[in-house]
Amino acid sequence: MKRAKKIATYVSLTALILIWLMPILYLVNSALKSPNEFFMNGMFALPQEPTLDNFAIAWKKIRSYFGNSLIYVSISVPIIVLLSSMAAYALSRFEFRGKNVLVGLLMLGMLLPAHVTLLPNYMVLKSLNLLNSRVGLILLYVALNISFTFFLTRGHFLGISREIEEAAMVDGCPTWQIFFRIILPMSLPVLIIALVMNYLNVWNDLVLSIIYVTKDEMLPVTAGILRFTEEYAQHYERMTAGILISIVPLTIIFIAAQKYIVAGMAEGALKG
Repeated sequence: MKRAKKIATYVSLTALILIWLMPILYLVNSALKSPNEFFMNGMFALPQEPTLDNFAIAWKKIRSYFGNSLIYVSISVPIIVLLSSMAAYALSRFEFRGKNVLVGLLMLGMLLPAHVTLLPNYMVLKSLNLLNSRVGLILLYVALNISFTFFLTRGHFLGISREIEEAAMVDGCPTWQIFFRIILPMSLPVLIIALVMNYLNVWNDLVLSIIYVTKDEMLPVTAGILRFTEEYAQHYERMTAGILISIVPLTIIFIAAQKYIVAGMAEGALKG
């Protein structure tokens, strides 16, 4: 009986994994076909003569957009996590007038949909002469993602015992050293989750980039894929190759950080 349950569990999990992988497998299957083979044999047939030409063509078209996304991610995500964690630590440890107001404003920033702020943000960037600039887009990414990261890290900081910090203070350790040398290393799983989530938000952004940036040389990879699909609307195999290239960094990030993501989720489940 136990053996039958175990077999049924494995079969069910395998089926779920295959269902989850079907879109990826479909993209790979289409991207490996030549244009003639794709239209002659159909999109679901396995490639008889696999080719990487589609990836070469797609990469040539979207590599500049790909580089722009790397710039946006590498600058905005560390700033988001650093500012959010510093604010979270201050608002979880210190008592001062207006503390609850600040927490409420940050909560409001998380509750408001980003699309509600499109027009106000446009007017602000226009007044600062930051439209069609990388700086303006990076500032938007930082502003719109701080609230979520703040509450994620603040909840973790509230669960850390203050006895560790009090012992460090007795030894003469200043507050900034306690934060950077004790609190942040202890919060590594949560910080990794914050980095990954913000990486996804910034990398997958399309709306902000096409509204606030019109210069082709500044567009991120999501907008680049949109331009690419418009140009190669008749070449589905090249479109799928471009999509696969765009998700490579996301796959690498998840594989590299999976240990910390599982640890952070387990920690959150235990505290909850």
